[in-house]
Amino acid sequence: MLLVCAVLILIAWPAFAGDQLTLAGARLSHVVAQSGAFDLRRSVDLGGDQPTATYVTARTAGGAMLMRTRAGYWLPWSGREEDLADNGFAASGGALEFKLVKETLPAAALLLTVTIAYRTAAGVKFGMFEIRAP
Repeated sequence: MLLVCAVLILIAWPAFAGDQLTLAGARLSHVVAQSGAFDLRRSVDLGGDQPTATYVTARTAGGAMLMRTRAGYWLPWSGREEDLADNGFAASGGALEFKLVKETLPAAALLLTVTIAYRTAAGVKFGMFEIRAP
């Protein structure tokens, strides 16, 4: 399992307000994470979009593909869009906040490529960023 328990300090990360996702995929700024427990959320500007579903996936350094469930668990993912689980994040004030991790990450898991996405009438808009070790 990707998330392993350890007792360390809980660190809150900034919301990254102003990021926008695109149909072609946006490259978002990386996050430097300390091993241990932290709370990672990422907010995006919807630019008037009305999301009908939200998704979060991750790829580990070893190549495993994972998806976040509505309950916040990380499960193996096939890589197919139709297999994605809707995370149910709700828009507020023209923005959408993705709650990504509120767990402990072992040092070995601190190179993750995370994709956040939402579905609109035009298609799936998404952006990617890395969670890196210091």
